[in-house]
Amino acid sequence: MIIPIGHEHETVRRLPWVTFGIMIVCASMLVLSDSGVLDGGDDGLSAEIAAQYYFEHPYLELDPRFESLLAQAFPHQTSEPYLEAIRSVFPPPEDGGTLAGEQNELDRMTAESMTQLNRNGYRRLGLVPGDRSALGWITHMFMHAGFLHLLGNLLILYLAGPFIEDVWGRPLFLVFYLAAGLSAALLFLMVEPDSMVPLVGASGAIAGVMGAFTIRYWNTRIRFFYIFGIVFRGTFDAPAWMMLPLWFAEQLAMAMVADTGGGGVAYWAHVGGFVFGIGFAALMARNGIEKKYLERRIAEKTETAIVSNPEVEQALLAREAGDLSGAWNLLENQVRTGPPNLDASLALWSLAGETGRTAEAAPVLLALVEMELRSGETGMAVSHWLELQEHAPGLPVRTDLLVRIGQALLTANQREAGLAALRRALLEGGTGLNPSLALRIARAAEESDPGLCLGAARIALGNPEIQAAERRQALALTEINQP
Repeated sequence: MIIPIGHEHETVRRLPWVTFGIMIVCASMLVLSDSGVLDGGDDGLSAEIAAQYYFEHPYLELDPRFESLLAQAFPHQTSEPYLEAIRSVFPPPEDGGTLAGEQNELDRMTAESMTQLNRNGYRRLGLVPGDRSALGWITHMFMHAGFLHLLGNLLILYLAGPFIEDVWGRPLFLVFYLAAGLSAALLFLMVEPDSMVPLVGASGAIAGVMGAFTIRYWNTRIRFFYIFGIVFRGTFDAPAWMMLPLWFAEQLAMAMVADTGGGGVAYWAHVGGFVFGIGFAALMARNGIEKKYLERRIAEKTETAIVSNPEVEQALLAREAGDLSGAWNLLENQVRTGPPNLDASLALWSLAGETGRTAEAAPVLLALVEMELRSGETGMAVSHWLELQEHAPGLPVRTDLLVRIGQALLTANQREAGLAALRRALLEGGTGLNPSLALRIARAAEESDPGLCLGAARIALGNPEIQAAERRQALALTEINQP
């Protein structure tokens, strides 16, 4: 079993209210369902009685809707070879009147069972392909078949949803999420048009979010926990471009080989959602929609909703009036005690350059660099880091942040600055450097500095906490980069 537990992006600029709202609605619906508030039927008792009556009278004709349900619940017992076998055990009565009476009784039972089943919350709020409702197209995305079903879906949504919501904005993300869920359901209905088993769960919509994450955060390294049996367990990192398409390939394969209904898992819904997410995000990237239309608007809303403060305006007015000390105090108070504020941080850094206090303001700009890296604003992060190195080269920096900065610099073709950050991370981490970080340094430096790559891989191998998968990666890197 392999479970994603995190990735290198840790924070967003605004609280992801849409993502949190979806999670709350899904959890609330499960609580209501489990408490019986949404149910009005007999928990399937009448259906069990009707099924038992049919198996004792296998020569009778079944209501097609009930037959579909029975095939889902008892695939072996409803197969033609099995029915032929039991028909020899339970032959039809010779008297036509008796046969008609039995048929009427079965029809009454199945009609009653369908009435009771339709009062069930999952059937009323789920999406039943053979008996679909307009409401079910939306509500099925918030219904779940149990706690584990809910927990698995919400874990993935929590890891991916906030970061797509952060860069696309709340309104577009909500529209995208619902559209992904509808696309997932549509493909499932195309494959299973007559199924009477309700489709429930957020996994189709969440698969769409995963598809979007694959495109938007292509190179993001995701951390996974794995466990096989009792002995083999640990963690490993892998890029989104590798693991998420592999998950999609697994879902597609399972959809193609699974029996009707997928054994309780709607694989075709996962396929439909993921394909929609990939296509939507690719269209966004191809047309530059995020940079042209969304980036500035989201930044403005972020500043207005979260970071704007009258103190910033007062500080700018004080600076214009020549009161540099007063401006400094106002800005410093804002960045030290207030929420993240891009304007205040940049204004303080600019004022620091004017007053010769860059050493004091350097930690503020470093915090801004980290925030920019997490939100995907790599260009701004690189620019501000280079400023820091010019004015405050000795500023203490966490090792993991140095590694991320080094990777960003190399991606931005700032080779020397990137390698310098990676070397510094390796030197400051020393032999106690986390194996995962050491491997990130090695992979980042593999093409630009084989010596640094080799050194980082050896440090990873020397750490007793290294996982088996990490050891294999480190050994491969040492073999490739041996002088």
